[in-house]
Amino acid sequence: IDVFEASLLLLDQAGLRRVKTVCLAWCSAARRVACSVEWRARHLTVRKLIRALGKATASVHDRHGQRRRHPEARRRGQPPPAPPPPPLEPPPSGSAAAQLEAALRARLALRPEEASLPDGAGDLALHLAAEHHMSAAVVRTLIAANPDALRHVNNRGWLPLDLAIENSSTEMVGALLQASPEAARQQDSDSWTPLHHA
Repeated sequence: IDVFEASLLLLDQAGLRRVKTVCLAWCSAARRVACSVEWRARHLTVRKLIRALGKATASVHDRHGQRRRHPEARRRGQPPPAPPPPPLEPPPSGSAAAQLEAALRARLALRPEEASLPDGAGDLALHLAAEHHMSAAVVRTLIAANPDALRHVNNRGWLPLDLAIENSSTEMVGALLQASPEAARQQDSDSWTPLHHA
C-alpha cells in the first residue's frame, strides 16, 4: 500500500465520497483538456496530429465499409488495387477530426518548422499526410507551412504525390497537383513519374 492508499484507509465513508468526487472532477477536467485544440496544439507534434487525424478519418471510412491500404501494400508489377474510397465530406465542426484539424493548423502556426523536418525515412509531414489520406484543407495547410515539401523526395525516392497516388487518395492527389502541376512529370529514383504509380 502506498502513502495515498494508506491515507484513504483513515477516512470514513463520507470522506471517501468527497475524495472520489474531487478525483472524478479532476479526471473529467483532464480528459476535456487533453481533447482541447489548445492543449493538442501545444503538446502534440505535427506528425502525432496527422496520425491521430488519419485514425479519426479511417474510422469514418470503416463505418462506411471502405478499406484503406498501407503504402507498401501494392508493389510494382502487381495488379491494380480495388477502386478508391469515395472522398470524405468535411468533418462536422464538433467532431474529433475537425478538432484535430484545428489543432494541426494551430500547431503549424506555433511551429511551422515541423512541416520541414524529415523523419528517419526522409518523409516530411506532407508525405505522412499522403499516407493517411488527409483532406485537401490539411494538404493546403501543410503546403503553406512548407511549399518546398511538394518537391521533396524521401529516402525511397518518392514525392508526396507518389504516395497519394499509391494510396488512392484522390482528394489529396487533386490538391497536390493543383499546388504543383509540374510534380506530375518529376521522376522518382526508378525513373517513374507519378502516373506510373496510378
